[in-house]
Amino acid sequence: MVRKSISDKPYLAWLHTLPCAVEGSGCAGPVQAHHVRRLGERRDDSRAVPLCAGHHLHDWGRFSIHWLGRRAWQEYFGVDLEALIVRLRGAWGLVQRVAA
Repeated sequence: MVRKSISDKPYLAWLHTLPCAVEGSGCAGPVQAHHVRRLGERRDDSRAVPLCAGHHLHDWGRFSIHWLGRRAWQEYFGVDLEALIVRLRGAWGLVQRVAA
């Protein structure tokens, strides 16, 4: 059975306007959406966080989340991805209420 991804295009568009989740690192370039998954979960846009290419993709360097792995990356940068997801979803809710 193929499990479909959960899509939220407006949330992803808003996410791309935010800075990289690694604060104070002098990131340059556009932000990408990194989908944080739990074991066995499908891709869910509501669990995406903003990361620059250097902190996201393995081909950009050894400090990316795909190179280090989630646990080591969180420890190295001091970013709690689960807490960040909660904060982002709360902020997104505010953005939607203001827009309504």
